[in-house]
Amino acid sequence: MGLISFAIRPKIHEVQAVQEQIDNADFDDELEKKSSPLHCEWGSLIRELWKDRDGTPRRYSMKVFGEETSGEVIYYYDAAGHHRFTFEEFRSTTGTHRVRRVFFDQSGSRIYRDREMLAGKDYPEGYELVEQHPERAFALGCADA
Repeated sequence: MGLISFAIRPKIHEVQAVQEQIDNADFDDELEKKSSPLHCEWGSLIRELWKDRDGTPRRYSMKVFGEETSGEVIYYYDAAGHHRFTFEEFRSTTGTHRVRRVFFDQSGSRIYRDREMLAGKDYPEGYELVEQHPERAFALGCADA
């Protein structure tokens, strides 16, 4: 990640703690995962939704595999269901490899955004970096990806 001011570091660490808690959760005991693979005319799409025992969405992801591009966007939510972090990784056949990270506070306000070009030239397309309704997004079809 780029330079982060001292004022927002504690907020970033708070969001990272939410992400780590979800990534390190015991998926059998703590989180339930639903998967929705779709074969679309432009490629493949896999949506995944993880909910905690209370039914609160904690993580939603969308993986896309097309002829010229592929990528994944992962949205993380705190125990109250607030969107706290987005991670996007995007690749193209032209050699582009881009990563974006966006951190949000509990109110949904963006506190930090990081964009990293790992290879190639930037590519104009990408994924939505904010998803406030993961259950609704999970139910969408190919045309809505």
